[in-house]
Amino acid sequence: MRRADEERWQKMMNNDNNGSSVSSLSDVYIGTAGYSYAHWRQGVFYPGHTTQNQELRHYSGIFPTVEINASFHGVPRLETLQSWAQKSKDGFVFSFKVPQAVTHESRLENIQEALTFFLQRLQEGIMPNEKVGPILFQLPPSLPKNIDRLNEIAALVAPHNNNNLRVAFEFRHASWYNDPDVNAVMKRHNFAMCQNISPDNSTLRGESTTASWHYMRCHKRADRLVTQYTDEQLDSLAEEMVARRKRGLVQYCYFLNDHEGNGPRNAKTLMRFIQQRTNNNKSALVHNWKPDPTETSITSLFAKQQQTNDNDNQSAPTKAIISSPTSSSKRKTRETPKSKATTKTLHSFFSPADTSQQPPMKATPSKRPKLVANNNAMKKKGQITDFFAKK
Repeated sequence: MRRADEERWQKMMNNDNNGSSVSSLSDVYIGTAGYSYAHWRQGVFYPGHTTQNQELRHYSGIFPTVEINASFHGVPRLETLQSWAQKSKDGFVFSFKVPQAVTHESRLENIQEALTFFLQRLQEGIMPNEKVGPILFQLPPSLPKNIDRLNEIAALVAPHNNNNLRVAFEFRHASWYNDPDVNAVMKRHNFAMCQNISPDNSTLRGESTTASWHYMRCHKRADRLVTQYTDEQLDSLAEEMVARRKRGLVQYCYFLNDHEGNGPRNAKTLMRFIQQRTNNNKSALVHNWKPDPTETSITSLFAKQQQTNDNDNQSAPTKAIISSPTSSSKRKTRETPKSKATTKTLHSFFSPADTSQQPPMKATPSKRPKLVANNNAMKKKGQITDFFAKK
């Protein structure tokens, strides 16, 4: 258990009855289950110019966390984990689903080898970067409560406690909920009971707080169709999360409704509602993570229209190269006028540079000269003779 968590937990347990709260607000990590979806591209969530290799960097500048569901199907390669740690922003954390070999195939029995291998892989690949969030045991609906299994898992996880590993359980059998014995064991090991949320209330949902931190998953509707949480539902959830935050509980919340980009859209709305309810929108959700500033996307210099961001900022001055049709070997270069302010370096959205102190610079538009075909040059073999209109 983390020292800070233990102090918050003890203070919360001692003062819960008289309404006291810790002085500082705890971190609130909000994100989605997975980040790489084809239907999030081309402007749905990722800007049209974003490559797949850039998606994680873009995502980690908007959300402070992601839940990795791919680990449920198999342990990620070491190189993959190291790449994720390198591409994501400082302060960003990954939560991981425990492999199904542990939860579904073995049903929590004889799992020492499989679970230890998974934990060691995380320790080698991503824990050195301090970017590991909770690990989630999602149990099958057919698996009823078993106190012994919880104690065994605690013993297997204990050697990794120095790495601040948090453990959450998503129970999907009703026998686990509202049981004093289950709650007591969970509290003893600081295991979090996942709070399952759905817009149609179709998921099993326990209300017990069993750890010094909290884990939530916002599911799809029972029919698995396109799911969108309403502002009213999200505001109610924000109120609930702000109350926990004031009590000192670190929270993790993930949206699983990936269809049509609704997950990230709902996540951003929830973040905004929490900030509006906390200190007039001035309190950071995560103390050691900062979102990227809104920047203008970089488009082709020869695009018909220049794309602008919500603030109508334009890209910084840059050079444009005009090719002359009369000679492929000679090129004319012109530079748009510079701003009176000190010249700034143009940073892409994915640059690690801090551009928060750099005011947007407006480029002065200039007219492109009309290009006239040289009839003599166009007559040379292999060249297009009618590409340019005659003057």
